[in-house]
Amino acid sequence: MDEQLQELRDKMMEVDTAGRLRIQLETWSCVSPYVLAQFLEVRPQLIYGYIKEGRIASVRDNNTQKLWIEEGEALRFAHKYLENRAKRQRRLAV
Repeated sequence: MDEQLQELRDKMMEVDTAGRLRIQLETWSCVSPYVLAQFLEVRPQLIYGYIKEGRIASVRDNNTQKLWIEEGEALRFAHKYLENRAKRQRRLAV
């Protein structure tokens, strides 16, 4: 795994307050869109919208029809999203 993504994964584990993110990553290597939204501090509708647009690849569980985002995809999206958020904040600060 890429070094930056590994650092982000470690940060995710530290920030995780309810333990849901840790359980999902360690048990299934997947994250639910809602938990990813909690980590990024955005509304879940944003994550579901990105899934609908195809910007985030997801898989659907056959038994429950629940959406899951694989760990690598979630880390890549979170890294890109946080990077863009930091760029926006730097532009607004100037």
